[in-house]
Amino acid sequence: MIELSFCDGRLSQGGRELTRVGIDGSIVAGDRECRIVRTKPHGWHYGVEDRANERVICRFQPLLVGRGGKLQSGSAALRLRGRPLRPKTWHFTTEARRRIEVTSKLSRSDPFKFALRLRSDDSIADVPDSAITLAFGCWLIVNWEN
Repeated sequence: MIELSFCDGRLSQGGRELTRVGIDGSIVAGDRECRIVRTKPHGWHYGVEDRANERVICRFQPLLVGRGGKLQSGSAALRLRGRPLRPKTWHFTTEARRRIEVTSKLSRSDPFKFALRLRSDDSIADVPDSAITLAFGCWLIVNWEN
């Protein structure tokens, strides 16, 4: 069982920080710096751009109907879906059909205080830039629910 948490903009595993997402949309993973950018002027079309070479390394394509969409990182895709009638429950699915369950707890008094708990039975190493991609997906969930 793999457990991750996303709280106050930090994606961590067992107390070790994997990535940090700033309020300004910056993502820091180790010595790598990225930023969240809009890829289309309207809707939920976002991407993660590597600041070193200004190349988009991950894109989000929203579903036409419902909550969620597809996170495309290189040739691999990670699907993000919100569960109908269960507003605080989401899941990621890899191309190998591995599932990462996400449960959210958002503060009603402060929109920047939130916590997501991610659980998976399998490794998520087959997702390129997995820590950045998951942090980006968590950022989308938090913004979707706020």
